[in-house]
Amino acid sequence: MKCRRCWSDKAYIRTVPGWKGILLSWALLVPMRCHHCYEKFVVSWFFTIGKQVRPPQTRVASQAAPGRLSHAAQCYRPRGLAGSHQDQRRSRAA
Repeated sequence: MKCRRCWSDKAYIRTVPGWKGILLSWALLVPMRCHHCYEKFVVSWFFTIGKQVRPPQTRVASQAAPGRLSHAAQCYRPRGLAGSHQDQRRSRAA
């Protein structure tokens, strides 16, 4: 939903604890907070129909299975350690 102050599309429902939240729900008002400018405001429930009022889910990187290397560790190995391509050439030349 759009913020009334900065007009960004990052205003989502906020939780209001206690009696104030109960009074707002009885008055059919939805408390909102902008994630861009941190403005707190209240809108009628009618204006939230068809709008995105919940923040999008953040993606969490999956963990590699125990005993298995991650994709990065499988594909890329550190350079300059024993067993690298240059060390193999040096041992053949000697």
